[in-house]
Amino acid sequence: MIIYEKDTEDVQTLSIYKYKIVNNVLGYLYEDFDKWVIDIEQNIENSSVIHYYLIIDTQINDAFHHWIYESAIYLLLFIELKNLYPTIKLHLKTKRGFKNIICEYFGISSDDIVLELRHNNICIFPLPISAHNKKTICTDYINQVDVFCKFIQSNRGITEKKHINTLLMPRQNKENFPGNDRLYNVEDIANNIIQGGDNIILNTDSIKDFKEQIRIVNSSKNIILTGGSAYFVNGMISNDANIIVLDWDIHDDHITHYPKVKYINYLVQLRNTIIPIPNMSTFKYNDIKEYLDA
Repeated sequence: MIIYEKDTEDVQTLSIYKYKIVNNVLGYLYEDFDKWVIDIEQNIENSSVIHYYLIIDTQINDAFHHWIYESAIYLLLFIELKNLYPTIKLHLKTKRGFKNIICEYFGISSDDIVLELRHNNICIFPLPISAHNKKTICTDYINQVDVFCKFIQSNRGITEKKHINTLLMPRQNKENFPGNDRLYNVEDIANNIIQGGDNIILNTDSIKDFKEQIRIVNSSKNIILTGGSAYFVNGMISNDANIIVLDWDIHDDHITHYPKVKYINYLVQLRNTIIPIPNMSTFKYNDIKEYLDA
């Protein structure tokens, strides 16, 4: 067994990324939000075929916001490693639709993604520095998030004028993390939004192409969304918009006590105007209409 922590020796560097290479990995866990615990397979017969994997999934990889800023930030590392190891695969702990959509945006096909480790492998583990539940932040993490966000914000050539006045993004129903699922009643807002010709409602459960979501978000002057993943991910996508965040209350403790969350919030607010709305049992259009930039 190998315990791989931030200060472990024998790490390698590629571009802005630091990682450790481990041979013959049988399994692994991301424990205590700051270490890889790696099981090694013994007595492996030599083989001319070696299987290469990049390992990225942390403890809370089934939660969208956590996966984006803890795991997906290493998708650019995967692209760079492809130049060194053309047969390398991206190993994920679980299969989720949002993981596939984001990987496709980065040009990583389903053929490059696996859920199992084959024998005679070489696994690459990034520094265990990305977990948001660990109340620390380091320069390496900041650099990786900055590069990741800039890549997404570049939109891969997508340019769009802000022809949507108001965009409502109700909380999705599919693949929500069980430990933090929430229901929000935005029916009154939706009923009023759809009356405007330049307003739309986007249910991200139906999104099949992340470029389409980026296009719509970037085309919107006003964005109404819920706290949590919707804010931290779409806020990062957006530029120069008024973002009305329903149930801002859930962010207060996280932004105050978790430095990585605080930094991502800083990046979102650097590019947008944020209007926090406290939690309510039902959100009414009259509670937010004054904040809409007509």
